Amino acid sequence: MLLDLHDQLMYSEPIRGYVFNDQALNLAKTLGNDVLLSRAYGNKGNQSFDAGNLDQALQYYLKASNLIKIEEHPLIAALHYSNMANVFALKGDYATSMEYAYTSIDLCKKSPDGLNLRCHTRANLAESYTNLQQFEKAEFLLKLNLRELRSISSPTVEAMTLNNLGIIYRKKEQPIQAIDYLQQAIQESDPIGLNYFTSSICANLSELYLSEQEPQKALPYAHRARQLSIQHLDAQVQAVSSRNLAQIFLKLNQLDSAYYYAKYALNITIYKGIQSLRPSVLSTYAQVLKQLKQYDASLKALQEARLLNDSIFSEDIKIQSTKRLEAFSVLEAQQNMDSFYADRLNQAKLIRWITGTAIALAFLIGIGIYSLYQQRQRVNKVLTKKGDTVEAQRKELYNLNLVKDQLFSAIATELRAPLTAIQGVLANLEQGESLEHKKQERLLGQLRQQTVRTITLLEDLMFTARVQMQQYQPLRQEFQLKSLVEDVDKNIRLLSNGAYAPILYHIPSDLNLYSDLTMLKMILRNLLLIVAERPGKRDVPVTLSAWREGDSVNIRIADVKEYEQQPIEHSNQSTTFQKPYWNLHLIRTFIESFGGELRECPDGKGYDLMLLDAQGA
Repeated sequence: MLLDLHDQLMYSEPIRGYVFNDQALNLAKTLGNDVLLSRAYGNKGNQSFDAGNLDQALQYYLKASNLIKIEEHPLIAALHYSNMANVFALKGDYATSMEYAYTSIDLCKKSPDGLNLRCHTRANLAESYTNLQQFEKAEFLLKLNLRELRSISSPTVEAMTLNNLGIIYRKKEQPIQAIDYLQQAIQESDPIGLNYFTSSICANLSELYLSEQEPQKALPYAHRARQLSIQHLDAQVQAVSSRNLAQIFLKLNQLDSAYYYAKYALNITIYKGIQSLRPSVLSTYAQVLKQLKQYDASLKALQEARLLNDSIFSEDIKIQSTKRLEAFSVLEAQQNMDSFYADRLNQAKLIRWITGTAIALAFLIGIGIYSLYQQRQRVNKVLTKKGDTVEAQRKELYNLNLVKDQLFSAIATELRAPLTAIQGVLANLEQGESLEHKKQERLLGQLRQQTVRTITLLEDLMFTARVQMQQYQPLRQEFQLKSLVEDVDKNIRLLSNGAYAPILYHIPSDLNLYSDLTMLKMILRNLLLIVAERPGKRDVPVTLSAWREGDSVNIRIADVKEYEQQPIEHSNQSTTFQKPYWNLHLIRTFIESFGGELRECPDGKGYDLMLLDAQGA
């Protein structure tokens, strides 16, 4: 955005534009973006160029062009080459300037947005040919610009082109055409505030009126050119306008003013290194010195002007520039010819296409019918797949109903056994006093066991159903783990009537847990029954130990290894073994829903239960 703001202000308010560019340069360095850095350094080169610091400008342009790859960003590279061409032109090295200019024009053709920059570079190139007195070549380039500018709107490039055409006709001593082009140029630049171009146009108008021996008409244009160039720090136009003012005051016989402006222009060309303007400025300076009767100094300045003019505008340079323009002209002509034949070929192709369309219409209709048939086949396949999916869902629903029936059957079976036992015990108790006291105690024990078994079964089943129907709301509270385990032990003893080996507990009395008491009670009871019910292990004691690790509590339920070889003997009284109602999958599901984890012991003889202590966490 900052770079775009600079681009919008560079011709109307360049000082503000360069402030935005400095901000963009700092931001691009922070981001490490080479493309943005390249653009910002190119703008810094423009700033140095306008100030007349040509060496520094060239360094910035070279640095900017080295940051990017030409293949990836041809238009940015073309912009830097075009700017370097302008630097070498002002330095008087027209051969190198044209090399960069033609390279820039070639790169512009590789980008769809390169037309504006191509015309801009071509206008600057025409100015070099004008300085080399090759007016026809310069006019050819500028007229080519005018033809191509009809397809785009670019006031800046159009003003440059018209201004350079005015210079050509001024040097060809055709003042009417020159004034016409320069007036058109100033009409393009003035309304939209292109002061950068307006100053150059005014300088050319003043020079035109000077060549027509009308210094009074030239004076306001020269003053305006100098004022705008100082305002926008344009050293090149400052030198030209100051030279023109010196010539004007020389013709008006105001020698002090003429000397001041001639000396001012000469200092700019010397200290800013603008070699291309130095011969003409030296000639003006020599004329002023001659009028001031400083003949030796005048002769010395005139000789220096001729030497510079011969070195800069030599015949070798003119021959090299002519060859480059001829090569460029051949290339342009070839491209135009290719474009012409391409249009004719497109017309032939259009006729052939219309004929082919009529022939292929029937074939396309056949293809359409076949496509509809294929589409219908695909739709039938999709419907068949959907039917298979529906059938699979129906079978799945049927299997779920079977599972439901099996569940109800299992519930009925599990409930029938303890209820039948309770019924038998009650029938024996109806005998009254005929029963012995010990037999009554045994029957009452069985009644108590079956009652507990029934209540436990109902608790497990109802709890499981509520959880699966998502109607259970966990109630977290703080409790002593040892007390909970003792309650579970009593419940298991009532269920099994002493059928299992004893459970050994290793639980610190101060170990408290903040969790769902009901859920943990059922998990521990079923997990203990699972461990105790393993085949061949009913006589092996079970140990339950617990300890705290950080924000969690670990509970281990496992065999006691020391007792595996010497199982504890139990009485041979008739006992019933209580089966767990929850399997490991259901227990693991409940534990993981509370953020816990269930895994087998490292030795494979039990299970480790890890619970997250909600209050500790």
